[in-house]
Amino acid sequence: MSDFVMAKTNAGIRTLAGKDSRLGQVKVFDKTIATPMAVSENGFIGIYQAGGQKRIPGLLPKFEDVPETLTVIHISDVNEFDLIVDNKSGLGGAILGGLIAGDGGMIVGQAISGGKAKSIDLQIKTRDFKNPQIIVPLYRHESLIGVLNPSASITKAIFGKVTSAATGEAKQREQEIQELLSQLDNVYHTHKSGSGAAAQQASSADELSKYKKLMDDGVITQDEFDAKKKQLLGL
Repeated sequence: MSDFVMAKTNAGIRTLAGKDSRLGQVKVFDKTIATPMAVSENGFIGIYQAGGQKRIPGLLPKFEDVPETLTVIHISDVNEFDLIVDNKSGLGGAILGGLIAGDGGMIVGQAISGGKAKSIDLQIKTRDFKNPQIIVPLYRHESLIGVLNPSASITKAIFGKVTSAATGEAKQREQEIQELLSQLDNVYHTHKSGSGAAAQQASSADELSKYKKLMDDGVITQDEFDAKKKQLLGL
């Protein structure tokens, strides 16, 4: 049983983001994504955590209020992003740039629409020694099959496939996550590009090794690996 029980009405990420003067103009991702996020034009990233009540251990059931929060970090404090698919690194600890948007989007598409993943998390490694790593849940298969569409799990169990409604939900989730990655990439190029991050990019050989592992793990196909190999080698 979970120690955290949702039992309060929350204002939501849009209200909290509007009250934070650091964020300014933001693009909010909160339609289908597991953890609502906001990305601002001035380089700040907001990560939302809903409030509720947390169970206090003891013989009698007692709870304490946990307020909703919005964790805000700036892109300049981020060392790297990575996509964690089913608890495995998808990008091998990629420094933003084209990796998080283009290649991250490809991994998301294979994982969700391809039905190969049960979970996708965004791992953020920061320069803050007090909070050096933030794990942001982006996608949970269980929240799609059986919660948003309970009949889909029954259909899958009987016929070995999901309903068209569930397929549509999966496509929406895939699209929102890809839009988030693209927005993060845009913020990176605007506020961090040219600050030395490019020098940290892995060599072509290292990149090929990463993609070879993705292919071996079944995350990408042979054709996708061959296309990326040609791109990296300039063929």
